[in-house]
Amino acid sequence: MKEDFLHFVWKEQLFNTSDLKTEDGQPIQIIDKGHYNHHAGPDFFNCQIKLDQILWAGNIEIHIKSSDWYRHKHQDDHNYDNVILHVVLIHDMNVHRKDKSTIPTIALQNRFYQESLSRYQRFFQSSSMVYPCRPYLESLDKTIIQQMLSSCLKERLESKNKIIIEHLKQTRNNWDESFYHLLAKSFGFKVNAVPLQLLAETIPLTIIERESNELLKIESLLFGVAGLLQTNDESPYVLKLKREFNHQQNKYKLQSLHPAIWKFGKLRPSNFPTIRIAQFAMLLYRQKRIFKRCINTSTLVSLQSIFEIEASEFWSTHFHFEKPSIAHSKQLGIESINNLIINAVIPFCYSYGKHIGSKILQDKSIEWLCQIKAEKNKYTAIWKQSNYEFSDAGETQGLIELNNAYCAKNKCVHCKIGSTVMKI
Repeated sequence: MKEDFLHFVWKEQLFNTSDLKTEDGQPIQIIDKGHYNHHAGPDFFNCQIKLDQILWAGNIEIHIKSSDWYRHKHQDDHNYDNVILHVVLIHDMNVHRKDKSTIPTIALQNRFYQESLSRYQRFFQSSSMVYPCRPYLESLDKTIIQQMLSSCLKERLESKNKIIIEHLKQTRNNWDESFYHLLAKSFGFKVNAVPLQLLAETIPLTIIERESNELLKIESLLFGVAGLLQTNDESPYVLKLKREFNHQQNKYKLQSLHPAIWKFGKLRPSNFPTIRIAQFAMLLYRQKRIFKRCINTSTLVSLQSIFEIEASEFWSTHFHFEKPSIAHSKQLGIESINNLIINAVIPFCYSYGKHIGSKILQDKSIEWLCQIKAEKNKYTAIWKQSNYEFSDAGETQGLIELNNAYCAKNKCVHCKIGSTVMKI
């Protein structure tokens, strides 16, 4: 048994409280179970108990065994001086505060409801790939699921905010530069995300802006630094790119990346890095000061229109340099556009809103997510087997966070869905 099960039992009060006594025989009554602490320090804050008819207020610490108090060295930590009750599964010794006073202890070994333990054990012995609660989802109130997904969406935006703030340190708090980096990463669509971010970080946005009067100049910068102009193709377009990049390389002292970092295998041709770089170049050419444009946009439709771009003419008949193909438009599709908005624009809009204290920007970010069609991935496929249909990208983004922060870490008792299933 894990300690978090006892946290769950205490939080939900899933144990017999009649004739409750401490291990030294004092009658005890739980007035207020307190608030669960997700950070360092005692497990529950601001609790109230009656001990021999005297009201006590303070904190509660929970352990599997009483002796864990000393194993965790709480006796030396001032944060635990105000613990008024020690809740354990097994009482194997008396414990004392730093001032040597004994801490009242109750043992739950024979008091919690066995059905709760049975369900808890079934969760962690489940053969389900990700969701041990999956067999119960169909019978669960949909409101509970929606509340958890909404909570997880906010957690996901907050965790992305931390990543953005950390990245801003590298760009000296330059929001435009940082957005340019993250947007490039999103253009890599997972497989080439890291190489595309590295490409953007190698070419400062200031250089792109200086050369933004011509599309060919931006393309030559991106393809040249990407190392993809090391080709035998001698078509007029490629020769122009090479000549321009030779000039830019000398002008800006640029270093090229190794072409081996780009992945083409097992990708659909429309997702080749050559196509994504060409589309990214067109976006940077068409949309100046793109970060400002995105955050100042009022509707999702107008935001999507910013990304309605198509790679230049050469790429209509190519997926690779040197290899012509049947003519086909290389325009960004709506799914790709939404993917960019979900993974780059919305996190940055939310983070910038938080930075400047604009709740309007933060709320707009969430509203946009709730207007975008639900994503399809391996997690939504699992839930579909339980007949749950996701209504929008806000829910599917919440699902990703639910999986990463709770399901994958077996934190079922901290999840509203898991704790509901485990309740009697």
